[in-house]
Amino acid sequence: MQPRPHRDSFLQRWGEERKLESRFPELLCRCDIEDFMTPIYGSKAALTTSVLAFLVLLAPSRCFAMMDIEQVTQERAHALGMEIRAHAAGPDLVRVELEFEAKGELKSYSRVDLESHDGGKLLLFASLREEPGKPGHILVSFAADRSTLDRFTLRVVTGAGTFDMSGYDIRVKDFVKLEQVH
Repeated sequence: MQPRPHRDSFLQRWGEERKLESRFPELLCRCDIEDFMTPIYGSKAALTTSVLAFLVLLAPSRCFAMMDIEQVTQERAHALGMEIRAHAAGPDLVRVELEFEAKGELKSYSRVDLESHDGGKLLLFASLREEPGKPGHILVSFAADRSTLDRFTLRVVTGAGTFDMSGYDIRVKDFVKLEQVH
């Protein structure tokens, strides 16, 4: 077995310092921190592994969990006070508006996100900016091609902190009837 230089130098210094009580501060000044860790942990790799294992055990918490998501139906949207409107915005475009009052379950409103999926693949994610509207009401909107409207989902995100976030998903195709948009 090869002698380890840090361990051997530590043991040699330890032997030289028989009266540890009176000379402990001086001993600390002369020793590297590695001299103290090496005999305990065996190597730097073991120390690193121990620290990483400790962090992995502490890291998992609800902040890494997924947000509670509710699929909103037309009845539920009405109960939450959400109004979804669609207007023609050109020959091929539709402008979709979502308006609601930040009260009840939506009082801790945080933001509205827009997602577009095609075949399970995320094509677009954006947080929508609030537009001027009625006082106390939240109004957001976006415009999209009529042929792609079935890909979009609006998510109203509520919650003041990491541990109580909720999302209310509104699939645009369930609320907008293209044949009624002029």
